Order: sequence, then structure tokens, then C-alpha cells
Amino acid sequence: MRIERSLFLKTNTLIQKKMKKNYLLLILVFAGLSLSAQDTWTAKTDVANGWIPRGQAVAFSIGTTGYVGTGCNGSGVPVFHKYYSQSDVWTQIASLDNRYEAVAFSIGNKGYCGTGEGAGGSVILKSFYEYDTTANTWTQKADFGGTARYGAVGFSIGSKGYIGTGADMVTGNTKDFWEYNPATNVWTRKADFGGSGRKDAVGFSIGSKGYIGTGNTGSDFWEYNPSTDTWTAKASYGGGAIQEAVGFSIGTKGFIATGYPSNSYLYSWDQATNVWTRKADVPGAPVRNAIGFSIGSKGYVGTGDAGNGTSSTNYSTFYEYASGIFIGINELEKPTQFTISPVPFNSQTTINFEEEQLNINIKIIDELGKEVKSIDFSGKQLILQREDMKPGIYFVQIISENKYVTNKKIVIE
Repeated sequence: MRIERSLFLKTNTLIQKKMKKNYLLLILVFAGLSLSAQDTWTAKTDVANGWIPRGQAVAFSIGTTGYVGTGCNGSGVPVFHKYYSQSDVWTQIASLDNRYEAVAFSIGNKGYCGTGEGAGGSVILKSFYEYDTTANTWTQKADFGGTARYGAVGFSIGSKGYIGTGADMVTGNTKDFWEYNPATNVWTRKADFGGSGRKDAVGFSIGSKGYIGTGNTGSDFWEYNPSTDTWTAKASYGGGAIQEAVGFSIGTKGFIATGYPSNSYLYSWDQATNVWTRKADVPGAPVRNAIGFSIGSKGYVGTGDAGNGTSSTNYSTFYEYASGIFIGINELEKPTQFTISPVPFNSQTTINFEEEQLNINIKIIDELGKEVKSIDFSGKQLILQREDMKPGIYFVQIISENKYVTNKKIVIE
């Protein structure tokens, strides 16, 4: 028995050493298995509580909550709802106005919506509004800088918002591209979109880059770099010529789903390899003019109309998409290393990063989970001012360019 026990202990020690050496390899292998195995859609609660089934709505997300509103069901619909992803519950919030084929995006803890058609299509809009999640109010901001238009594209990168392309009443398809600064409430024209003018395209951002593709003039796909104000052509969308589709991003992957001609496709685009891959089709009837957004490692697609160009059928269905890509991206990414000193502090403290940071987001969250500050940052050292924060416990949340989250606690005296 002693010999057997000794042999067991030696064998076990060898196995443990072997496991330590191959630990990273095992993680990579299992992550790879998950990448190919997990590609599923789950039906969630239909958009409800006063929602009229519709297409041509807008959507954006803030934290763990999604926001969906406006749209068309014979005429414009002003109603907005927010979706609690953790409880699968919808709640009606403040309405905006009767517009459709508008654009929307979020910056920090604020939502933005603008452009589109109003008054049953007889009016083209350039008005632009900001949604305050705390006050549950919409406030009109500076009109969009370009011509009034519909079928445009909107997304945000860091602390700035962007709107471009779409159709107006002067030139038809447009390709001008504009940047919005919420701090100054000013629109600035940037380099024109790299492709031809178009409407009903798809747009989203990944890290510090923006993307626009598809639409009524083709399947080409372009990358925008705000630091150089330049456009670069990427691999064309894998599903062919399509318009009125939806787009969202998860980690370093972009996704385009549904659209016209009638389809239920979902394709993912890899930022690193510039390759499109067909994924599991969106459940339910093929739709166009749906909405799409992401929350963390999940994507969401819903609403829309029948997608065949003649039917007036509209939908309230809503689906959640889960992909294994986050196992390969976030769980293997090195957490952001930083120190905070002094803690506790009274007027200010300093956040020192181990390595130079690029395009990260720093959030300060109170004990109740409310975001009190949001800072976009690049560099190695940030002096955090107390300003109007009350004494108590807070959490510093660092969100890297690839959405990896690192948290630390601070105390204000």
C-alpha cells in the first residue's frame, strides 16, 4: 500500500507539472472548441407594453440595457422602450416623435437619435435629440450638420458620434460624413465616405474604428479611422448585395443580419483577418428594417417588416444571439494592470497604468451601480478629480478597446 501511495503521489505531481506547462494550451484548445460549438439564437420576450409592431425603428445600448423606439407601421410611431437584458423585461420610457428611418447611437450614459422621415414621409428631418437615462427625458440638440436625410448610418467611437450616407431631397444618395461632439454640441464635417453614395446601409464600430457597408448600391464594406480621418476598403459583405439590414459588434467581430432581398442571414466579420463567415440564421420570418444592438458578449435582433417589398406585415419578435468569440478574445486577454494612489482620497487620486493605454474607457460607479463618471483615455497616468462626488465607496471600471473589463474599489473621504 505504501509503494502504491508513493507511486500515486509521484505520478500526480508529474501530472500537475505537465498541466501547469500546458495550461495556456488547454485554455486555447477549449476556447477553440467553444468558438465552433456555440452559435445560437434564443427567443426573448417580444417588444411589448404599448409597442406597435413595426419596421424602420432605431436602437442603441447603454450598459446592460437596450433601447428601441420610433419606426413605421403605416405612419411614424414615437414610442420608445428599454430592455433589461438581465431580466428579459421591457419597460416603456419617454417617447420622442413620429419619425422613422432615423439613426441612433449612445455615448457614455446618453442616447442620441436624429434624421429620418416624419409626417408620413412628407417631411425629411435633420433634428437631433439626446436622451438622459436618469431624467428619462429627450432634449433637442444642434441639428445634424448635413442635409436633412433618411436611411443614414450612425455609430459612436469613444466620446464622439458619427452620422453619414443616407438619401436627401437634393442629391438623392449621399456620402458626406459628420462627427458630433456632445461636449460642445457641434457637428464637424469629416472625409466623405469611401464608397459611392447610398442609403439603407449598415454601420457599427469596433474599438477605435468605424465601419459602413452594404446599402442600396452594393455589398462593399469600409473602415473609418478617426485619428487619420481616412477610409479603407475591406472585404465586401459575404452575403452579397443587400440593403435595410442591421449591424452590431461584439469584441473584435462585426455582424450583419437580415435585410432586403428577403433573408435571415447572419454573417460575422473578423477585424483581424478581414474575413466574412456565415453564422446561424436569425430565427423567425425573414425581415428587413429590423433593429440590432449588442450588450456585452450577446447580440440582439428584432422587429422589422416582412422583407419582400410588398407585404405590410410587421413584427415585435426579439432574439438574443450567443457566440463563442468572447472566450477566444476576452477571457484570454491580459487584464489591464493599474494602481490607484492615494486611497482613500479627499480631492484627487492618480491612476497609474503598467503599460501605455490606447482608447480605453474609465467609468466610476457608485455602490448602487449608478455610473457617475465616464472618461475616454489614452496614456499611462490619469489624475482623477473628486469634483462633486460624495464621500463613500466607488468602483473604478476600466474597459479596454476589446471590451475587457477590470474593476477596483476606491474610497472618498
